[in-house]
Amino acid sequence: MLNTQEVHRPDAHRAKENNRNQSKNKLLKNHFSSRDEWVVGYGASFGGGVSREYIVHTRFPRFIARIVLLSEGENGKPKDIELPVDTKLGSVHKVDDNMLLCEVVWMESPDALARKNVSPKAVLSQAAEVVLSMDD
Repeated sequence: MLNTQEVHRPDAHRAKENNRNQSKNKLLKNHFSSRDEWVVGYGASFGGGVSREYIVHTRFPRFIARIVLLSEGENGKPKDIELPVDTKLGSVHKVDDNMLLCEVVWMESPDALARKNVSPKAVLSQAAEVVLSMDD
């Protein structure tokens, strides 16, 4: 049997319902798509070395960055346990007064990032938010 309410709905009402459904779908997509977008963990250390903590972004733009803890009151120098650490080359992003992201390895070419209009700084800011949210 034909549902006459569906057939005779005014266009404005139908458009409003479609917008509501699209918003709901977008929320669901964002919820499920971000589930394993970020992976935080420790690298394997062999021979008695200290394990290093990393954050990995598994979707475009893919990258891995080292999470480094900073000493308090020493102008943000890496803690001794974090040494050696490279804060001179490549991308370095300060998470807060106690932490930074460095030794970033991008798995996408700079051209691919530019074509998609991706700001590495913006993506590293997102990574910083993820790291900070884990401390809660």
